Amino acid sequence: MDTEEDEDEYITIGHIKVDPFALSKIGPKDTGVDAILWFCCYHSNFEPILCVGCDRYKYGYVSLDFAVSIMDTPKIIAPRDFRVSEELWNQITKWIEINRDALLAHWKGYSDTMECMRNLRKTNHLKVIYNSNMEKFPTTSEERRKYLNWWFGEISLTNEVDKYLELFPELDTRLCKFGIGILLWNNTGKIDIENPDDVSRVRTMLKIIDQTPAYDFFDNTFNDNDPDTVSQILGIAPMKKAEEGEIEFHYSITELTEYEQAHFYFEQVSWCIIISEESFMAYTAQGNRFYICENRGWWDTPCVPGIGFPRDRYGYSLIAVEVTPDNKIVSITSRWNTFEGDTGNFLSEEELRKILGEENFQKLFEPLSDDL
Repeated sequence: MDTEEDEDEYITIGHIKVDPFALSKIGPKDTGVDAILWFCCYHSNFEPILCVGCDRYKYGYVSLDFAVSIMDTPKIIAPRDFRVSEELWNQITKWIEINRDALLAHWKGYSDTMECMRNLRKTNHLKVIYNSNMEKFPTTSEERRKYLNWWFGEISLTNEVDKYLELFPELDTRLCKFGIGILLWNNTGKIDIENPDDVSRVRTMLKIIDQTPAYDFFDNTFNDNDPDTVSQILGIAPMKKAEEGEIEFHYSITELTEYEQAHFYFEQVSWCIIISEESFMAYTAQGNRFYICENRGWWDTPCVPGIGFPRDRYGYSLIAVEVTPDNKIVSITSRWNTFEGDTGNFLSEEELRKILGEENFQKLFEPLSDDL
């Protein structure tokens, strides 16, 4: 029977009393939950529980706000009328779901605190927070730096932001979205940012993601995929850039006069004029013409980045050229759909003339409609 002195040593949460010596604390850095969690060993007067402190900056017992049952369907059991935000509740229930076995083993006395801690897994709630803040996405360098500082601060690595911006200058664009994903890759040993080859491979992936639908497909932690899987999804496996011999240029030129012709390349490239008839009509509405430059054997060219990416065998295999009604070239786009150089083009006009040859180059200024 508990004495009055014993009762004073207990912590009251709603209608239940918890022995503080039965509690073990774990914070956001190790759980991925925006709260302080206290898991518990056996108590005779209530079911297996998890105690939660909503203020993540208060680590004392005074921070305990409510208790949650960790059985099959988690629910708040004390105080029964306590209200918690939907976002935090989703984080807590997800964490319980993936750690229920370890928590119950500790509750039943099958594991001590240290063994239980080793078995607990961290949830990835970063995606949840990111999706809820889409409307606040940064558009300036200052905002992007703040954005990275916030994310890196989630795992106490704000001091790494400058280094990552130096190694991955793409993070000072909309690709800052993926900064936390790259950081997590490095922290879990999936890449080594001290290895120039790893840095180069990640930068290649970022360039491709930036110019393809992959930007919207991946969340900010790459949908929890490792670098090799991301490469495979992008169609650029193996990750290591290929050593390429001299690229030979033997081009044929096709003018796209209707969407059916453009749609032929739908599974081969991600250019805007290929995506839909509406997009094709929008790009040609002012009379601009599009030409496809096919290098011999383009259909068999593997989607593997070469050392000179995007000026590699795959990038050169298909080139789109946009020409105005008064015969001015306004864009030159590689098969990678990437641009480089101050002109915003894959190649300069002179470089394009050189690889096409003069006869093919002049075909860009002879629309088929004039021959009809």
